[in-house]
Amino acid sequence: MPSLISRAGHGTLLACFVLAAGCRDDASPTPEGRASQVPANEKPALTAGPSASPKAAVSPKPPRVAPPSAASAAPSASASAAVIEPPALPPDPPLDCDIVLTAEDVKAACGVEVEADAKNPTEDIGAEPTCSRRWNSKDSGTLSLSVVRLASDVEAKERFKDIEGEVSGLESVSGLGDVARRFVKKGAGGHPIFHVEVVKGRFDVQVFNPKITLGPTTVGPVCDHAGLEKLVAKAITRLP
Repeated sequence: MPSLISRAGHGTLLACFVLAAGCRDDASPTPEGRASQVPANEKPALTAGPSASPKAAVSPKPPRVAPPSAASAAPSASASAAVIEPPALPPDPPLDCDIVLTAEDVKAACGVEVEADAKNPTEDIGAEPTCSRRWNSKDSGTLSLSVVRLASDVEAKERFKDIEGEVSGLESVSGLGDVARRFVKKGAGGHPIFHVEVVKGRFDVQVFNPKITLGPTTVGPVCDHAGLEKLVAKAITRLP
């Protein structure tokens, strides 16, 4: 009898132990519950591992844009023409070389009568922007005029810097055009040619005449440098 009771009591204790364990498992708080039971003055320990750190925000990739095709990148023919084509420039005013300098002007400036040389005049103002005239005298030789029209006043001054051939007695002249000078240039036969050259705007104007010596005979010049300066001063007032 006592043995039965002991076995029964042992079974009862075992059952209660199982039940108590079951109840303790059911009643154990969840991780959230445990966290909530931590005292306010204590911070919960962080759990190491991937779950402890928040995931970094990933920016969305921008959509891929296809490069423009050659056809779309190239401007249209009409647009290119509108950008590239400069406005039409007005035509250059006509230049009458006959009125730039006359025989009467030579007589007034240098006291020598001359006649226009009909075989020499050139009229190339245009593609070759030059015109020239020449006059002859019976006792003093020849006198010549050369007028060149350049594309711009800058180009005219650039041309003024260069003198071809052997030059002596080069001097600047004030009060004539934009820039002016006088000099003596050695001719093909070694004889001196007296020059005065002036730039005014787009024009380069030269008046010149030689002094030729053949044995005891000297011919020319029609005008000295002072006379040539008077002629150039008159000529540049008649340019267009």
